[in-house]
Amino acid sequence: MTVHLERCMAALAEFNESEREITAAMLQAWVKAGRPLLEEPYAGQVFANIIEAGRQRGEVTFDIDPMRVGNILRDSYLGLLYRWSQNPGGRVPLHIEVREVLRIVLTGVLSYSQHGRGTPASPTPTAAPLAPASQA
Repeated sequence: MTVHLERCMAALAEFNESEREITAAMLQAWVKAGRPLLEEPYAGQVFANIIEAGRQRGEVTFDIDPMRVGNILRDSYLGLLYRWSQNPGGRVPLHIEVREVLRIVLTGVLSYSQHGRGTPASPTPTAAPLAPASQA
């Protein structure tokens, strides 16, 4: 399931990275037209379908709503895409940002001890950037 989500999101990022100027212009027009609020959740449904397939294979807990996760991934991608497109001098490639968002959504942000209680985590050094999806 994780591989399918990574491939799906990497394909979106690759397209947007290759057409950065067009992406920025179209996204800005799309936002001004109010489309993010009115769009059918097509991307969210695609992500939800992948999550549901993972759920059927036992990779995702059954108390998680696949559509909710799909919408979280969609919303995260669109927000990230908007910020990335508005920062042409950004240092981190979109596909790296997307992979990090996916990691956070799939693994969560809480640190748990053996007893199930949250424990403070020591800061970890920033990992080296991953290779582009096309090279991985």
